[in-house]
Amino acid sequence: MDADPTQNQGLAASKFLPVTNGKCLVRDDGGGIYTPRYLSYSEAKEYIDDPLQTLIWLGDINDENNQRYFALSLSPDTNTELLTNSFERTSLLRPRSLGDQVSTSLEAAVMATAVGKGQWHENAQFCSR
Repeated sequence: MDADPTQNQGLAASKFLPVTNGKCLVRDDGGGIYTPRYLSYSEAKEYIDDPLQTLIWLGDINDENNQRYFALSLSPDTNTELLTNSFERTSLLRPRSLGDQVSTSLEAAVMATAVGKGQWHENAQFCSR
């Protein structure tokens, strides 16, 4: 494991899930099914470069893609309406409110972990932001 997961392998192929206030960005796939609306590196770059936002490494999925996951914890002052309006059928929802409506158990786990770590970073007094 890298000491700094943003180094060496780069961020270009990573997935970034925006989280704020216990909610994460999700897409309504229709039929009552929701999936996390990950941002690509190019979509997330302005938030990554903003010192008010917190990039949180969630982990790597060691499959054929060796996918790297990050939560992008947005500050309370971030205009989330701009974010949700930028993509079709997206909104910020609490993962807990979706129950079994999340597309896969992996996606549900990523959403819950992202929101949990995001809340910890928002509330921990001595967080290493």
